[in-house]
Amino acid sequence: MVERVLLVALVALGGCKPAPTPVPFRVWSPDFEPSAGHPREDACESWLPQEHECFGSNPEIAWEGVPEGTVSLALIFDDPDAGGFPHWAIFNLDPALTGLPAGLSGSDVDSELPGSAIELRNGADFRGYLGSCPSGTNLYRWRLFALTDWLEPPFASFEDLSDAAEAVQIERVDMCHVYGPATI
Repeated sequence: MVERVLLVALVALGGCKPAPTPVPFRVWSPDFEPSAGHPREDACESWLPQEHECFGSNPEIAWEGVPEGTVSLALIFDDPDAGGFPHWAIFNLDPALTGLPAGLSGSDVDSELPGSAIELRNGADFRGYLGSCPSGTNLYRWRLFALTDWLEPPFASFEDLSDAAEAVQIERVDMCHVYGPATI
């Protein structure tokens, strides 16, 4: 009898599949190029293509593995080599999004932001994407926050937005790129 119960249990368990492994939260840009051969290639593996520099439009930004319980996302792009110079901040992004298309935002772009997303003013004092435009070769930082809540504007600065996001973050992922005039 015990053998029969064990056999039935083993047969029943044989059809069970292990739970799928969750995809890790990550952010990347399909538009970035390898930094090999460029200045500071050892600092970051990605290089920004020229069409996304200075007053060009944003590159495509993609992400996956948004953590369970995420209510909104915030993306902050700045230049730590220039004291955190603010290039682009967009927040209150729907967590169902899997990225932002290239050309969504920029100085000459009439942005049609997804859902209830909001952009902050950048270092050139307009709302939207401001590309990399350094005098040297700088390392740039992109931070994507998965948040437990929507963020309530106004924010006086990127630092204020970053502080608000950190206060309600579930998880944050980063990416970088290097860019400079030396090789353009």
